[in-house]
Amino acid sequence: MLRRVLLLVLPFFSLAAGAAGTLKPFTVFQVDADQIEQAIAKAQAQSRPETPVSGITVPHHLLAADLVARGFWSATGGGARDRIIILTPDHFNRATRSFATTPRNFQTVFGQVPGDASAVETLLARKDLFESSELFEKEHGLQALLPFVAKLFPGVPVVPVAISYSSSRRDWDEALKLLRPLATDRTLIVQSTDFSHYLPLEIAIQRDQETLNMLASGDIDALAAMRQPDHMDSLGAQYLQMRLQDQVYGARPLVVANENSQHYLKAKVQKTTSYIVQVYCTPQQVTSTPCRASPGGKTFFFAGDTLLGRNFLPLLANKPVKRKLLERIRNVTGGAPMIVNLEGVVVDEIPRSRHATAMVMPHALTIDWLKDMNVVAVSLANNHSMDFGPEAYQQMVQALEAAGIRCLSHGDVADMGALRIWALSDFGRLGGAPFVDRIQPKDLEPARLDGVASPVVAFVHWGREGNSEPGARELMLANMLRQRGVAAVIGAHSHRASHAIHDVAGGESQMLYSLGNFLFDQPAGTGALLEVIVFDQGTIFTRLRPLPKLYDVARAMAITAR
Repeated sequence: MLRRVLLLVLPFFSLAAGAAGTLKPFTVFQVDADQIEQAIAKAQAQSRPETPVSGITVPHHLLAADLVARGFWSATGGGARDRIIILTPDHFNRATRSFATTPRNFQTVFGQVPGDASAVETLLARKDLFESSELFEKEHGLQALLPFVAKLFPGVPVVPVAISYSSSRRDWDEALKLLRPLATDRTLIVQSTDFSHYLPLEIAIQRDQETLNMLASGDIDALAAMRQPDHMDSLGAQYLQMRLQDQVYGARPLVVANENSQHYLKAKVQKTTSYIVQVYCTPQQVTSTPCRASPGGKTFFFAGDTLLGRNFLPLLANKPVKRKLLERIRNVTGGAPMIVNLEGVVVDEIPRSRHATAMVMPHALTIDWLKDMNVVAVSLANNHSMDFGPEAYQQMVQALEAAGIRCLSHGDVADMGALRIWALSDFGRLGGAPFVDRIQPKDLEPARLDGVASPVVAFVHWGREGNSEPGARELMLANMLRQRGVAAVIGAHSHRASHAIHDVAGGESQMLYSLGNFLFDQPAGTGALLEVIVFDQGTIFTRLRPLPKLYDVARAMAITAR
């Protein structure tokens, strides 16, 4: 009888003792302190967001210590923290419930990391979900990160949450209810996750791209359907991170690194592990200040319908308006190279007599604006580039390319180094008359994409004006492009920006139906930029960056400048 009473009492005694700090701390496995400090020093040489970061996703392989440091360093610029929640897999299947936690402290090479006993107590109140466990004594998903916590967030208590591989989406949703009240403005949520496992590099890259497409779209259902560990070693950790960030902070991920263990090894291996470092910022922070942590790759921005003429012309020629408007654009792009859909014809002198729907732009002003925005390529695959006939079109191409701006006609595949851009238009002119459904299967021959390893993005002029969502034809074309190895399909023409990026075929590719307007004299239109980060291994991450109506912004600036 006494034994039964002791067995019932001891767990509660242990928890109370942990709360009082009398339990012996777990000893974190020995690491090379110099390796950790060097990784942190390397990260500190890079920029970081100065606005609050609500969450990060980092590896737990110290082979990639530099990536762990990059994630933690990005979260140090937004003010003091009072709690760090760490979501980790239960690698060795030691938990007997769906989740495990502990109130105990941890002793690291850089000092002690305290446990958050009061927060842990609230989790353990759900005995059907959580248990207090000794598994953290050997759980590298937690222990590999704690030296970084001790070094960069000294004294901040942690709430470890180990997630069983046998847990279900229903379990994750129940845990979400318990974790939400613990996530305050001073909480950092750390997701300890390694991505594609035990795959050859070529297949790992494919799985990484599917994961990156899911992160770009924010599609929780697509995440739940992914494979573990082919895509990642903890679907539950990624699920809880994304749901907490969305529900508590309204934050979305920025992927700042995607690498593979092969990158760190000299010898070719058949079984690799991938790493995807995510930083979570709110949309307001993204809009006002670039929320970046030195992405490990090349960044491009795609912009929608652009007409540097007509009613916009006097505003664009106004020097104070130009200065302020360019500053507004650069606050989003950070000066990264841009690709825009140039609607109309660039000419030396605007003709006095022209058709009412013909779109035209003056040469000098257009070149100046494109260069000042760092536009490196323009798509002329649209329904207005031939408004003045083939001779005027060729003169425009010569003028733009003489200024160092690539011109993409229908069907062109331009090698931009890190990225290839495939320009297509579903509209055209035949004998002066416009026609639709221009893109045919013969225009999408896969052989045209062979020979270069960089990923392909299709920039397509399509759809119906006024629509922000695709129709049946656009969905069909996006799927055809996916079958031809296109990583992302980016649309223009409708003058209304889409609100989200969508998965194609369960994440094999992705589509943004419409960027809407960029610099275009249409008050009813809406606009967005698409940020495309290309990583060294050939994967891409995209992020939608909503824009205000820049035509309205410019008009307001002109009034203020008078």
